[in-house]
Amino acid sequence: MINKHLLSKMVLCSAIICFFVLALQPSPWGPRSRSLAAPVPEEPISDPIEFRLEADRDIVGNFTECSGIGSVTEIVEFREGTSTGASRKTAGARTWYDVTLTRHISSDTTMWRWRKSVEDGRFSEAIVNGRILAKDRAGHTIAVWGFINGWPTSIISDGRMEAVTITHEGIWREE
Repeated sequence: MINKHLLSKMVLCSAIICFFVLALQPSPWGPRSRSLAAPVPEEPISDPIEFRLEADRDIVGNFTECSGIGSVTEIVEFREGTSTGASRKTAGARTWYDVTLTRHISSDTTMWRWRKSVEDGRFSEAIVNGRILAKDRAGHTIAVWGFINGWPTSIISDGRMEAVTITHEGIWREE
């Protein structure tokens, strides 16, 4: 008589062996990674090396880094009045991230003057509409973002680099 413990081990080993044998067999329907969707052609990605700020009131500057372009929508969760008490989600307030542009220190003081208008209480003079252009090594524009009602919330320098942070009331990707 075969021990029940030994029999269960033999069944488990047989199942494992069958699993690996079947897993290694080619599928009759083709490769497993096959998708029903049409293949998406890959576009060559150009790594931007320069970001150019162009805004009202002759606010212009060239930068080596740009971050914070985007938005987020608050999620509002509520319960339905049904007996199940199911939870639902809907869109709430939309906010935009502040954009930070960074560059090597230079003799150009445009950003510092722009920030000074806010510090001096001339806030209405500081508000501008503008664009941020991403450029590749050949100088071609590869992406453009427009923004509305932007103003410099901060400017900082460590003696080598300087960064200006712009808050705004909306940013979008232009075609």
